[in-house]
Amino acid sequence: MQPYKAVLFDLDGTLLNTLDDLTDSVNTILQQHGFPLRDAPEIRSFLGNGADAVLPASLPEDIRHITSSIWKTKPDHTKVFGSFWIPSARQE
Repeated sequence: MQPYKAVLFDLDGTLLNTLDDLTDSVNTILQQHGFPLRDAPEIRSFLGNGADAVLPASLPEDIRHITSSIWKTKPDHTKVFGSFWIPSARQE
């Protein structure tokens, strides 16, 4: 058996608590377009169907059909700002 060359792991929400970062990112987009901001519990309720489902769920219902043009303004999610390890995660 050959050794593994790589292991992929989804850290978001598993070992890293990124809810505040997601909330900040979504609220940045909402603010840029003059929409009401969402709090962390609201954003948490929109999670589970992939990143592309979070923004439409965050928008007011009557304008969700224009999501594609708004989504193009999403911030760079490749940077980690305030995420922290979930306390039960093992760190070595």
